[in-house]
Amino acid sequence: MSGSGAAGGLQTLDDGLQWKFVTVEVSSGQVYSGQVVGVYNEAKFMWTPTKHSTIVLFTCTNQDTALGEFSVLAGQDPAIFSLSSVNIKSITLVGQPANMVSTSST
Repeated sequence: MSGSGAAGGLQTLDDGLQWKFVTVEVSSGQVYSGQVVGVYNEAKFMWTPTKHSTIVLFTCTNQDTALGEFSVLAGQDPAIFSLSSVNIKSITLVGQPANMVSTSST
């Protein structure tokens, strides 16, 4: 799916993206991979609400990683981080990469 930065953003996709593995390309050209653990309407959940949405990705390749080792920076491993739809160029659903840990059993 492309053009997710439009008004309304991603919040209508919450049920469809939850727990899925994706690659997300942002406007800078960076590509991030991970499992979707949340899609939020920024107007309802942010201190300074906007008309955009936020997608939260979980990335981890070592199931024995301690919670204190996680980063909140996009592109790190392990990490849990968010990206705003204002910066998202495209989202592609992918199968679970062989090296990625899943947050759920579904």
